[in-house]
Amino acid sequence: MALIFGFDIGTTSIGWAVIWYGSSDGRDRILALGVRIFPEAREPDGTPFNQNRRQKRMARRQLRRRWVRRRVLNEALANAGLLPQFGTEDWRTVMSAEPTTLRVKGLTERLEPHEVGRALYHLAQRRHFAGRDLEETDEAESADEKDAETNRESTRKVLKANRWTLGEFLAAKVPEPGKPPFERHRGTHASREAVEQEFDRLCSEQAQYHEALRDPGLVARIKDGIFAQRPVFWRLNTFGQCRFMPGEPLCPKGSWLSQQRRTLEKLNNLALSGGNMRPLDPEERQLILEKLQYQASMSWDAVRSALKLLYRARGEAGREKALRFNLQDGGDPKLLGNATEAKLEDIFGAGWRTHPHRQSIRDAVQTRLWNADYGQIGEQRVVIRTESECTGLRNDAEQSFIADFGATAAEAAALKNLHLPSGWEPFSTAALMQLLPHLEAGTRFGALLNRASLLLLL
Repeated sequence: MALIFGFDIGTTSIGWAVIWYGSSDGRDRILALGVRIFPEAREPDGTPFNQNRRQKRMARRQLRRRWVRRRVLNEALANAGLLPQFGTEDWRTVMSAEPTTLRVKGLTERLEPHEVGRALYHLAQRRHFAGRDLEETDEAESADEKDAETNRESTRKVLKANRWTLGEFLAAKVPEPGKPPFERHRGTHASREAVEQEFDRLCSEQAQYHEALRDPGLVARIKDGIFAQRPVFWRLNTFGQCRFMPGEPLCPKGSWLSQQRRTLEKLNNLALSGGNMRPLDPEERQLILEKLQYQASMSWDAVRSALKLLYRARGEAGREKALRFNLQDGGDPKLLGNATEAKLEDIFGAGWRTHPHRQSIRDAVQTRLWNADYGQIGEQRVVIRTESECTGLRNDAEQSFIADFGATAAEAAALKNLHLPSGWEPFSTAALMQLLPHLEAGTRFGALLNRASLLLLL
């Protein structure tokens, strides 16, 4: 016999109940229950209370980092004789010069030392957007972000068609009437890559005139001062812990295991809608699963098509046409499948389902590509690696797929270029491994989480 205290934590309420469970007379009883409702921590328009404070704090951080970056760059250029000391009259005079003209002239002609410094300093002031470190992300882009990306792509096409540097492109723009020439670069969206290419060309050309720029160490320090980017990171203590196996590493969402868990969860929740809301029978479930676990998703028409032969064999030809599903009625546009498995089958083709190293490859792809894209700093942070680091480590992973699993060069190259979903499950890999057989047997995930037998996971 035991008292069980249950809590349902919501955004604006906490529900609770006390149950007398396992009594000798076989009559379990609810001793008490209730709910506590409280106001949501938001403004009347739905804005979180702390959003304005958080935005201002981020702005202060960005301004401070920009100031530090430019101070370090200014000191490096001044020590090399390419700029006057900061704050002097000479420095203000140099900074008043129109920089775009100097950026264009420096590609083919000799610049004075301080003119070189002014051109390089302007690249730091307008270094543009570096792009996301990973191609796939769960976050949706805003309308402004989409417009900016469209403009960056337009600028990229113009630079490629005319073989211009970004400085040449800006110099070709006509300023608005009544505004100074240097205003013509306002509102231009470009990629960080274009700025870096111009930096390399400018330094290479001016190195023949200025000895300081023939020092690789100095050029590297200047380039780092202009383009160095703080790594994007997550704090590990913000992820939470697995409720069943605290301390065990959480399962990444891009892994085959996470994708299979999601696939089986959706499939086990699927039922035929109508008066009785009938669950799928074993044959119906198996036919859908055979297709679903090798696809990223299935349309509802495809789900019906998967059942067509079964109903014909049962003497119920055409029955599938009238089927509706509970998830479909609930607003799901399609039935989600295993995106990672679908990608692997595309790479290995018809031989994938009988591949001798299939499970090993499933596990290795996620682990090795994750380690190529991310790095863990102690027990505190996970950082997104730089593009150059990712490239080198993914190349190493490519060779390991060939050496360890006998993959062909084409298969290994395709594996190297996979981009898996980011983020983590709220459950550990070890816990999901024990949950998986129950999901494969058809147990609903929600019911499984609430079953007393889940104590076996501890």
